[in-house]
Amino acid sequence: MEASPSMPMARFHVFLAMAVAMKVRIKDSPENTNALLDTCYDLAMQQTASSTFWQEPGGLEAAQLLALFASLRKPSAEEPRSLSHSFSW
Repeated sequence: MEASPSMPMARFHVFLAMAVAMKVRIKDSPENTNALLDTCYDLAMQQTASSTFWQEPGGLEAAQLLALFASLRKPSAEEPRSLSHSFSW
């Protein structure tokens, strides 16, 4: 039988999933961030205060969610872009 996630772990997943969704939504918009995204991220990070948080059930998924959040960036002019084909078959 699997152990149930703790309340802080459940909250972390909810708040960070919301932050990921908001970050995806504003990824291609002119705004860099918004207060609700910042609040959700801050609330998620507050849940990690326990020294054993990342070892709890759901910790691996929490780390993956955090990695996803970190990987979402606005494309900048300096970043190389993938090649696009200028011809069609």
